[in-house]
Amino acid sequence: MAGWLRAEGWEVLVSPIPPQFVHMDAVVVMLEKGLALVCEDALQSYALDYIKQTHGIDVIKVSYADCVKLGGNVVSLGNRRVLSMSHNINVNRQLEEAGFAVTAIDYDMFALGGGGVHCSCHELRREPD
Repeated sequence: MAGWLRAEGWEVLVSPIPPQFVHMDAVVVMLEKGLALVCEDALQSYALDYIKQTHGIDVIKVSYADCVKLGGNVVSLGNRRVLSMSHNINVNRQLEEAGFAVTAIDYDMFALGGGGVHCSCHELRREPD
């Protein structure tokens, strides 16, 4: 996969994540240009360096305990608006403290299947603001 993406001109970094997260978007989600929601405890140090130093991305840290409950799995709607799940109390508070308007929805029945709101939006085509 990485080779195919590189051949298509994409920059690729391969980094393993703990198996309980299934997808990288449970560990790292971009909120806006230069800012990501990140579970640092779930990433290799070289991946954190890649995010922070190589690309100069600031992070809002998600605790491992919140990350396991899909706390980092949010959808950036642009203009500092975020779609999240209502059970993400700590992460939603962190986002609000960082100046984001958080729309928290009851998503527990869907999350039982192992996915969050960001997982549900992969097939959407979103235009940049």
